[in-house]
Amino acid sequence: MRDNSSKNCDKNEVEKQNESMLFQFLQGSIDELQGCTEGITESNNDTDFINTVFQDILSGHKATIQRIAWSPDSRRLISASEDGTIRIWNIETRECIFEGNECNKAIEWSPDSKMVAYSYQDNKIKLWIPGSIEMSHNYIDLDFHIANGHITVSSSLGSSDNAEISIDIPKQYRLMLQLIRENKMSWDLSKEFGQGLYSWIFPIEIHGFLEKIEALANDRKAKLRLRLCIEDNSIANLPLEYLYRKKKGDFIAANPNIVLSRYLNVPLEPSYVRRQKGPLKMLTIIADPIDQNTRLDTEEWKDLIRKALFEPLNNKSIYLDFLDEASQGKVINSINKNYPNIIQFIGHGVYRNGKGYLAFVDEKTNKTRLIDDESFANFYMASRDYLGLISLATCESGRSDDPQSFMGIAPRLVQRGIPAVIAMQSNIHTETAKIFLKEFYGSISKGNPVDLAAQFARNAILTKSTTNNYEFATPVIYMRDKNGNIFQ
Repeated sequence: MRDNSSKNCDKNEVEKQNESMLFQFLQGSIDELQGCTEGITESNNDTDFINTVFQDILSGHKATIQRIAWSPDSRRLISASEDGTIRIWNIETRECIFEGNECNKAIEWSPDSKMVAYSYQDNKIKLWIPGSIEMSHNYIDLDFHIANGHITVSSSLGSSDNAEISIDIPKQYRLMLQLIRENKMSWDLSKEFGQGLYSWIFPIEIHGFLEKIEALANDRKAKLRLRLCIEDNSIANLPLEYLYRKKKGDFIAANPNIVLSRYLNVPLEPSYVRRQKGPLKMLTIIADPIDQNTRLDTEEWKDLIRKALFEPLNNKSIYLDFLDEASQGKVINSINKNYPNIIQFIGHGVYRNGKGYLAFVDEKTNKTRLIDDESFANFYMASRDYLGLISLATCESGRSDDPQSFMGIAPRLVQRGIPAVIAMQSNIHTETAKIFLKEFYGSISKGNPVDLAAQFARNAILTKSTTNNYEFATPVIYMRDKNGNIFQ
């Protein structure tokens, strides 16, 4: 229970309570901390004490921490530093979940813990809402890494485990893989294939570790963020989004309590990308060459995107532009002129001999002009400061025989420094792609991180299709940002 008598304590007594509470935090006694934060604000300007106790935990500030403040619900802590930044920390996971700039030290939470007020520039007051959705979701991270058949799993709670597996694809799954490539999969085969994948790359000790961390996440009402970093090509080029747990009866990639994404080892350091002020800018490219067997209904796709983004368009937090004359020159000119933060490509794609291709429109004939993955990725070499997400609603845009060598469209884009790329790793029906995009952008418009939005969208393919739709595993997301909050 909250001890209201602390309000009447003298300063020395408050400092003793403050010191005791902070050391409880360092020791991980979360239950003891909750409901015991009354006295802290009276002495939270003792910078020597704050830095001595907190420096190892609140790592990330580049200068002295000047001030801290607990959220009223005791779930988060905010810190202000001489480097001009404020950071919000998740108490249970010890992670920084938000960062703000230009802070001049004064900070205060709103009573409902959903808003922060702080002084900036010439002592003006700025109200900052650090994402209503992210504030309602906690995460425990689980990094899953395979290299030379050696599996290492490590959680954000500090625990880890490892195991050894063969990197040769079991023979019985090679035929199923071919059926997936040819769109001849069935619902039962997708579960059998997914269970085989899971048993192979999650041997008993790794399975047990996952179950343990997942149980802890459930107890804390947190989501499990599972990041796959696979260096062995024989495994990395498989559709791992089919991973299926028979006992739980769930496909991991569609479980709303798990966030599954892929990571590539890239030399470029992940960074905060949206640096300009104002609304987000989104460019939707619709490429419909006249010689394609399946023509696109351009207006129908535009209407779908507009409806999914109705709320942010209405409050002018996003600016939406369409380009439906998708020649190479017009696309490059539009990117260089408008500096989009999000690019959505809708069209046709194919994967041949280790290369991915997109079907652009030839300016003279209006027929197909294939642009290979490397050329397409080169469109964005100067876009790192503003472009955060590229989504490709095209067949086989996420396929790769060697992701670590950046073969294929999506890996090439990651190589160019794009923080998040969503693509399709095999053929996908138009109706399935529409379900995915509608749910994905609807989730983004509510403030969800891009990896969580992709997870919800894959789940929507399962729950909103008229039949059991195994194409839920077709969308794949490659991430370079740890928490998916690439726009602030």
